[in-house]
Amino acid sequence: MIELELWSAPGQDLPAGFGKVVSELARLALGLSPNVVLGLSRVPDETDSDNLQAAIREGELSEYEFERFCEARSLEADVRCSHSACRFLAYAFGEPLAWVHIPDGEEGADAAHRVLHWARGEGHCLIEPHQLFCVLDAAQVVRRLPVAS
Repeated sequence: MIELELWSAPGQDLPAGFGKVVSELARLALGLSPNVVLGLSRVPDETDSDNLQAAIREGELSEYEFERFCEARSLEADVRCSHSACRFLAYAFGEPLAWVHIPDGEEGADAAHRVLHWARGEGHCLIEPHQLFCVLDAAQVVRRLPVAS
């Protein structure tokens, strides 16, 4: 089995529980078993604030952008506020929505093609979490599937 992550595209302001919704949408649209796409929930914590402060310090994001984002959504415009930081980071960089478990063998090859096609159509990206690359072609996944014995 190969584990991938389904991510939102940057620039989307999604609700905190959207990962659970998107996993159910994928399951229904693709006829997958419930253990193939597992939805995630966004849970803000201090790490979000730390990451936002680092991104601002390193010039990846600006405090001005953060403040405008918060103002437009009636959020606390304080980089130490984990809720605001989490929402802004998810908006700026995208966020993990679900784990995608691609099974071995022919079933996995078929699932990889179907999930990738569906994800693209929904404006999401499949990420290989260990090597941190966006899956652009299902063949990238199929090549990593263990060979059936």
